[in-house]
Amino acid sequence: MTLRLKLAVMAVALSIGCDRTPRQDAAAVTPPVDKAKAMLPRPDPFRMCYNADTRMLSLYDLAENEGRWMLVTPRNKSGEPVSVDHAFMSDVNLDAVAIFYTTPSGLTSPQVTLREIVTTHVATTGKE
Repeated sequence: MTLRLKLAVMAVALSIGCDRTPRQDAAAVTPPVDKAKAMLPRPDPFRMCYNADTRMLSLYDLAENEGRWMLVTPRNKSGEPVSVDHAFMSDVNLDAVAIFYTTPSGLTSPQVTLREIVTTHVATTGKE
């Protein structure tokens, strides 16, 4: 852009009062997230493991401040927070227990059942 064009643009901006309007910070003009339309990536079952013998569920670390893991059981359908290593006290129904994660903004990922985790693990390693 040439100097003459820059000066012309500045003159037009000044004449219509662009320099006098108060500026809002970015947070004030950023629209809120529509939770119904926002899609988080599905948890990766290839990076998870469930050992039925020890009843141990191993998850992967989420990036810092990315969210937290939630465990869905028949007793708690909305989910409860769990750490990356979770031991079940008794045998579980692989189809009735699922894992998902939430973000600080309140978004939730799709769920992955323990059955999907076991099936993925068997398919990739050939072992349960």
